Amino acid sequence: MESLSINTGQDVTITADFVSEGFWRKAVRRFFKHKLAVVGLVLFIVIALGCIFYPMIADSSVAFELNYAEMNQKPGNGHIFGTDALGRDIFMRLMLGGRVSLSVGIVAALTSTLIGVTLGGIAGFFGNKADMIIMHAEPGGGLLFRIVERGPTRTG
Repeated sequence: MESLSINTGQDVTITADFVSEGFWRKAVRRFFKHKLAVVGLVLFIVIALGCIFYPMIADSSVAFELNYAEMNQKPGNGHIFGTDALGRDIFMRLMLGGRVSLSVGIVAALTSTLIGVTLGGIAGFFGNKADMIIMHAEPGGGLLFRIVERGPTRTG
């Protein structure tokens, strides 16, 4: 808790106590005021948890085994989204595919964070020369930036 005192120049002093709010507390409060963002977060959590746990609960073999007796079934009859042309359960295949997509996304985010933090730490610790080397040693040696900077060219 912080306090603020204002002396008015007379024999009166005004004192007010207030609690300063941190960055994350403000961000979370602002996020939860946005109803669509909260709905999106809840929907993402439900889908992610479904992708992670549904294949453990239900029989995941229906996503791989060919069942010619149940080819192209409509939704229902034990298949939430129906079956495909080979009789495999579409919903289970979506859940397993979502699991792979979540894994790829998490690995990509962690890898890029690790590379960025490492290169940023090196550039920040060693200063200007290391910063310039790192900035010019990005994949392609800055080639993409040079191509965009130069613009389209005609080839004979």
